[in-house]
Amino acid sequence: MTSPTWEETHRPLLLRICALIGIVWVVQAFLSLGGPFFDSISSPRILDWAKHHAATITVSGFLEGESAALITIFILVLVSVAGRGLLATIATCSMAAFLAINWVRAGAYFALADAGQREQAGAGVVALFSLVKTLTFADGFVVGIAVTALCLLALRSRVLPLPIAVLGLLMGVYHLLEHPIQLIATQTPGGFTGPVGVGLGLVWVLAVSATLLIRPIWNARLEPATTAA
Repeated sequence: MTSPTWEETHRPLLLRICALIGIVWVVQAFLSLGGPFFDSISSPRILDWAKHHAATITVSGFLEGESAALITIFILVLVSVAGRGLLATIATCSMAAFLAINWVRAGAYFALADAGQREQAGAGVVALFSLVKTLTFADGFVVGIAVTALCLLALRSRVLPLPIAVLGLLMGVYHLLEHPIQLIATQTPGGFTGPVGVGLGLVWVLAVSATLLIRPIWNARLEPATTAA
């Protein structure tokens, strides 16, 4: 029989670290620098804002990417404990897509800060501003896939309490449906469904994190290490 991996012998520690990452992600979400992306703002005001807030825009871009990395690690640690197989692969690939989308968005922030300092870059600045704004809506669907797959694994392996696994499943399904609902309602990707999805995500991550800090191992049916032939 092969020796257990470090992750298998240190699951309580690993899950408590995961919980701390989740809490940091939630706190960072509330402390986000934001910007006027969802305000009713004219093109001249966009140009003025980009010109005078280059440092803030650049830092915001990095924090967006770093925040995406934190929640990706959070989900992948849970997946690694919850089980293997097709659902784990689906969750992992979906979070890889999520991370890629958000670092592209971070790059758009950097480009916006750079373009804002250039003369006669008005149309380009406005276009980058719009790109940063619309990329906000591009990752919800893949998050829905990942969380749905993770929570189905958690229901099977019982690495999370049943209410929290069910809440995550509902949150994941909501993210899968929010864009179709929004497009049917307003023909635009952004609107009333977005804040609801963000709120559900924050509540679920905080609930998972608090649970794992208090009791990292539940009635889990964990898969044993593979045996050598």
